[in-house]
Amino acid sequence: MGDAAIEILMANKITHINIEGLDVELISKPGLKNIYLRVKPPEGLISVSAPSGVSLELIGEFISHNISTINQAREKILSHSPASKPEQEYITGSKVLLWGRPCTLNVKESSGRSYTIKLTDEGIILAVPENSTHEGREAALNELYRSELKRVLPDLIKVCAIRVGVQVNSFSVRNMKTCWGTCHIRKKRIIINLQLAKKPPECLEYVVVHELVHLIEKNHTKRFHELVAKNFPDEKRVKKLLAESHFEI
Repeated sequence: MGDAAIEILMANKITHINIEGLDVELISKPGLKNIYLRVKPPEGLISVSAPSGVSLELIGEFISHNISTINQAREKILSHSPASKPEQEYITGSKVLLWGRPCTLNVKESSGRSYTIKLTDEGIILAVPENSTHEGREAALNELYRSELKRVLPDLIKVCAIRVGVQVNSFSVRNMKTCWGTCHIRKKRIIINLQLAKKPPECLEYVVVHELVHLIEKNHTKRFHELVAKNFPDEKRVKKLLAESHFEI
């Protein structure tokens, strides 16, 4: 690392260094006790959070020691990036996921200008206007996912909040590109990614528990992970299901 090896990571500072040809984002956090490493989708950004005052030399050694794991994680993320996947088709006969199961899509052209979507025992009926677009069809399907989540979340959050021992003031559903859920601790509000409607129901339950535990423990500390595991014993299996997509948890 040359001269950078004698530098100290200052409090509340974000900087970048290059190690073994990799660009690494460094974030200082005064309250941390350990160095934490993340590889972020969708581009495989390497992000290291470390206590302020830690030398860049020590951080560089930490990254070099984990270089094999980093490269494997980046390869996995990039292989699941949108650019590496064929675009989902929304035509009659296509299979789309709902609660972990494939549903057959039946697309019908209508005389109106709007997109309407309906869930039936046989599959999903999507009525589209003349000259409909891929984006329009995808948006209609996302609205189905949104309505499904809003249908099940009130009861699920209530049950999970009692289990975890917290109170939630509100929730919302959004189409997020990089994470399955997030938590506004001060407002006691959780936000859930509508794409979770594609996953088996236990994945949604896990994400809800994960976000609720943030109301007790803000950061991903040892205590945080212990609380999640206590309130959701099947965590390891479900995290593997979630890892099939490029979102974070």
